[in-house]
Amino acid sequence: MVRRAAVKVYTSKDQWDVFTDDEGRFRFSELTPGDCTLIAHRDSYSDRAYKVERSDFEEQKELLIELHRQGVIAGRIVDGFGQAAQGANVQALSARSGGEGLDVVGSAETNDLGEYRLSGLDPGTYQVRATYREGRNDEFDPMPLTVATSYYGGAEKPAGIAVKAGSLITGIDFVLNPARPITLRGVLRSETGVLADPATLWIMGQSGEGGRNATGRDGKFEIADVGPGTYTISAQTLDKTAPLFGIVTVEVRDAELDGIDLMLRPAPRIDAEIKEEGGGVGDLKLV
Repeated sequence: MVRRAAVKVYTSKDQWDVFTDDEGRFRFSELTPGDCTLIAHRDSYSDRAYKVERSDFEEQKELLIELHRQGVIAGRIVDGFGQAAQGANVQALSARSGGEGLDVVGSAETNDLGEYRLSGLDPGTYQVRATYREGRNDEFDPMPLTVATSYYGGAEKPAGIAVKAGSLITGIDFVLNPARPITLRGVLRSETGVLADPATLWIMGQSGEGGRNATGRDGKFEIADVGPGTYTISAQTLDKTAPLFGIVTVEVRDAELDGIDLMLRPAPRIDAEIKEEGGGVGDLKLV
């Protein structure tokens, strides 16, 4: 029995809310028959959602909802001298439903003892990544900047951590060795040679980390303060009529990277037609 769980039923126009009682029961007595969605939520439990169809209103029935307790991953982060790394960011990463790429589903920061606690994790398998940044906060700060990134189990083959309902997994520890970040430099090209038009660039790590903008001019680009890891750099010209687009993947180690070649070609275009059969199109949105 889960007491004081919030249960919500909603449609595109209406919403009804109740809480479960001491026996975990709830009741909606004034619902308008029709298709709707039901969601049950309680802190420290995984949310559950159900689709309710018009046919479900034809006879009274009791819906059994199972809420599973969420799990916790905990550990400690130190530097190469064994000193606590305060303020390090730790993230739980989960594979996307399509199987390609990872999403950040939980994050936490280490305390003054270097300890962290990733809570609110649904049952499943996760990778854990730790990042640390120390030093310069802005361009006028004279303090040298150092950064570090590490995956539990190693960047080449990160370990999968299985979290069960209500489990507490401890000992997921890291040793980080902050180093000065490097600068990436490269050339923007088109099929006719070095690109003369300005372009907007975007750099992002393999799991969404480090996403930020940059600018390319006169066929050249430079991106500073990049820590070790695998990154994707994309570029697009500012021409709204016939933009050029390109993408390249780079592996950053501990040395400056020069001579990155980024080829831009005509940006892909999607042409489609929407046909409406019956009803109205007033609520139609293109996303």
